[in-house]
Amino acid sequence: MWLKRCVMVLVLHAAIMVSDVYADGCFVWRKGADLNEPSQKAIIYWEGSREVLILQVKYEGPAEDFAWIVPLPAQPKVTAIDADKSPFAEISFYTQLRRRWGGRGKSTAAAESEESVTVLERKIVGVYDIAVLWASKAGALNRWLNKNGYAFPTERGDLLEHYTKKNWVYVAMRIDRNALASDELDKLKVGELQPICFAFESDEMVYPLKISSINAGETELLLYLLADTPMVAKAENKREGLSIEQNFVRYITPSTIRYADAQYGTYRKAEKTELPLTWDALGITGDIKLSLCKYRSVYSSQEMTDDIVFTRFEPIAYWKNRLSREPNKDDYEVEQDRMRAFTILAWNDTSLIEEFAKDKRSKNRQLAAIHPKASEELLLELAKDDDFLVKDELASNRSLSLSVLRELAKDKDMRIRSEVARHPNTSLEMLEEFTKDEDPYVRRATLEHHAVTKEMVEFLSEDKSETVRASVARNDKVSIDALRRLARDKDSSVRTAAAGQSRLPLDLLKGLAHDESPYVRTSVAWQSHRLPVELQEELARDNSAEVRSAVAWHGKVSAEALATLASDEDSEVRRAVARNPGTPLEEMRKLAEDKVAAVREALAGNSRASEDILSVLADDADDRVRWNVAGNPKTPTNVLVKLSKDRVAGVRASLARNSRASEDILSVLADDTDDGVRCSVASNPKTPTKVLVKLSGDKNPLVSLWAKAYIKNGADRANGAGR
Repeated sequence: MWLKRCVMVLVLHAAIMVSDVYADGCFVWRKGADLNEPSQKAIIYWEGSREVLILQVKYEGPAEDFAWIVPLPAQPKVTAIDADKSPFAEISFYTQLRRRWGGRGKSTAAAESEESVTVLERKIVGVYDIAVLWASKAGALNRWLNKNGYAFPTERGDLLEHYTKKNWVYVAMRIDRNALASDELDKLKVGELQPICFAFESDEMVYPLKISSINAGETELLLYLLADTPMVAKAENKREGLSIEQNFVRYITPSTIRYADAQYGTYRKAEKTELPLTWDALGITGDIKLSLCKYRSVYSSQEMTDDIVFTRFEPIAYWKNRLSREPNKDDYEVEQDRMRAFTILAWNDTSLIEEFAKDKRSKNRQLAAIHPKASEELLLELAKDDDFLVKDELASNRSLSLSVLRELAKDKDMRIRSEVARHPNTSLEMLEEFTKDEDPYVRRATLEHHAVTKEMVEFLSEDKSETVRASVARNDKVSIDALRRLARDKDSSVRTAAAGQSRLPLDLLKGLAHDESPYVRTSVAWQSHRLPVELQEELARDNSAEVRSAVAWHGKVSAEALATLASDEDSEVRRAVARNPGTPLEEMRKLAEDKVAAVREALAGNSRASEDILSVLADDADDRVRWNVAGNPKTPTNVLVKLSKDRVAGVRASLARNSRASEDILSVLADDTDDGVRCSVASNPKTPTKVLVKLSGDKNPLVSLWAKAYIKNGADRANGAGR
């Protein structure tokens, strides 16, 4: 591995696009048998002079004919990793969005020699029978491999020469025949081999790609690099898919930089609490945080001319080349890139903030105004800027001091003062002043501040602006006396806000149920559970469909009101009744025959729908209706069996997620031709382990990942119960 003085981790996963392509090391053949390797995964950790490499491969073919050769810079210590501690599923899940077997250890370390080949070690590790080899001549190594059952092509001696000249060693591996009679056989049958770990001395960090050129076709590499800094391929290795750009936070700005690694512009560093299995498997101790970069590239065998070397990303040189002083008004993407470059460079060199703060171009001053490292002196100057946009950006800076906020509070533009009134750093003294501001929007903004006092809310409850009074009515700190007053307000928007307040006294809520404004009555309807049954029924017959719909959606409305609404002329009202778990069964049966599909769809997803209703809906012509029936935990088993053969994949996928799906149904769906269906089976907590084991070898990586995660979760639960 490359880069001394830098603690390195390379996490990689190689997805093979054709059957004869491999990504790290190569497969050879025993007895002329063919083996296919659809995927391979590796984790490499480097700490200055020592490397730890964890490999796991998948293959298709007889396990007893499996054989594998991995070139390494030095003689390794080889161990196996328990499957329940494998970090591969964990690291894959982490970047998206962005998881047991014991080792056996008979060993013979005495070296034996044949011509120019030295066998440094022979041992059994987990399911593997390994031989660690060193050779001074490539031809001698080729003859040794073929003599000992590794059918390495004699015409590709150049590959062995490549590594022999670098004085590397070779680890030749095959499946230990004793493992075939062990409990690990089921795992071997689906081609998921036990992870293997190599630890060896190395002063370089390199991905041994060239050895894979022995195989024809294309190889897709998916690489995960963990280090104390972001890592990039050296110039001679750069190609499409290996560029640092894909690891940058896309829309980084001075105000959002806290969500990124500000020094580089990449995603924030990962830590042990997020990737515990990865940290433990690599032997990383302490509270170390590491950058995580992800790369994906495709190679043909002809392009694998050398191994890939990675080096540290140098942010200053990179971002200086991308920083233009001239804003680009016509290209949003270019301007975003310019903003990102400024943000990162200014984080490392604050003199750039001063330069931009004094720039004649408004866009540059805006960038300086929102940078979290800008000095108070610069921000005070920007608070006096003539350009509204500069001050508007400045007011959004969450790092402002009181001095800067006081300066902005003097601004003539009410929009700036409103932003200051909302600012989390604004003092109570300033908030008090804002309650008396001449502009109603500034006064309303005060109510949005987390520290606004009850006294301020009371004062604003009598504001001359209906906008302010309506905001007071919605505020959690409003007093009951103020609410009584606001519920009788002459303005309907204020009464609407008061009607929606959960603390409004019941007598006032009843009174507002007869308000002339439909908006007020709708707001009351959303609190139907607080009203007597007769008033609920009255609102259920309201002349406004919005009011009736609000009553129908409410989960605690009376059965009588729902019965009235089930026959409503408005389909949105009937749809609300259909999804309401309190709707009487006799009304549900009527709705099952509703002419509008959206009504039947809502009913099919109702957790209180009876089995006979769901049986009827299972034959519905609308796909969305059957989809909801398939996912309903109340659907009877015989209906689920029928839906498991539905022509629509989405219906079958919905069924595969249903907690009521039987083991037999899940077993059938595990063989579904649709990836989404199999993925749903793999993610169902009720899926039996034997089905998960089969899905862990699925051709779709997401299906495989879900299956492995649930296998691990099941093992964890079993271990917990045992303890």
